[in-house]
Order: sequence, then C-alpha cells, then structure tokens
Amino acid sequence: MTQFSAWTFTGAAGKAFTDGFPIMVIFMANAFGFLLSWLFFSYRFRQMRVVTPVEGVRRRFGSTNEQVFTWATMPTSIVYTGIWLNGLALFVSAVFKIDIETTIVVTG
Repeated sequence: MTQFSAWTFTGAAGKAFTDGFPIMVIFMANAFGFLLSWLFFSYRFRQMRVVTPVEGVRRRFGSTNEQVFTWATMPTSIVYTGIWLNGLALFVSAVFKIDIETTIVVTG
C-alpha cells in the first residue's frame, strides 16, 4: 500500500498520457511484484501469527535483530521524508505564494 499514493492518480496519470505504454509496464511490474510478495509471504506471516515484517524479525531472530533492522532503515527513512517534505513545500509555496524556505520550515 505504500506504493499507492496521490502520485498514482496525479503525476502518473499525466505521465501515462504523454508516454503511454512504458508507464503501463511499470505499473504492471509493480502489481506482479506485489502478487509474488503476497504469494511468498502471506502463508509465512499467517503461520507465524504476525502482521508486520518487523514482528516477524523479532519473533524469529530476537529483539536485538529487530533493533538492528529498525536502525538500519533510519537513513533511508530520513531521505524519503526529506523528499516528501520538499514536494509538499513546493506545492504549498506555489499555491500560497510564500517563499520556499519559509514553507519548508512551516511544513516540516
């Protein structure tokens, strides 16, 4: 579900209109990847009685590995958050005609 965002309905729609088939291939490849992931992981998650991957790591490998897994994803999470905040700030800045630096600080 994390890959399913507002960009799917706005940016991707415009890109699909201009470029057509390559964008459809990307979306179909995503859907195929999600299907394979479901086929591979759903049975294992159900068998382990977990909902999230981190729960599975904790149950199978212990809380120390859960912490390692969590801290290892922090750098990319910070980068993703920065990218999302920049996109939000660009939009808000354009709509309300406020300089971008102020918008980044306020939305952040």
